[in-house]
Amino acid sequence: LISLAIGTPALAALAVAAAALTSGLPRAGALAGLLMMPLAVPLLIFGAAAASDGGSGALKLESAVALLLVGGGPFVAGAAIRAART
Repeated sequence: LISLAIGTPALAALAVAAAALTSGLPRAGALAGLLMMPLAVPLLIFGAAAASDGGSGALKLESAVALLLVGGGPFVAGAAIRAART
């Protein structure tokens, strides 16, 4: 359950950043999916490993990835929106 609480905000931040990067582009949905996939798969793998038999190492890795995504997501989204306006 703790891995779900850690991974959910990270996936949401990743989705916001991908949406900001692809805003205004043609076929943005497909491009956002391709952009999110390589970044979301490790988070999902670490979350599944942490949910199984007490994977504390996987929980630490998931927490590190989540912290990186939640901390950097707003800056990436802001820069992408600023670049799209010009």
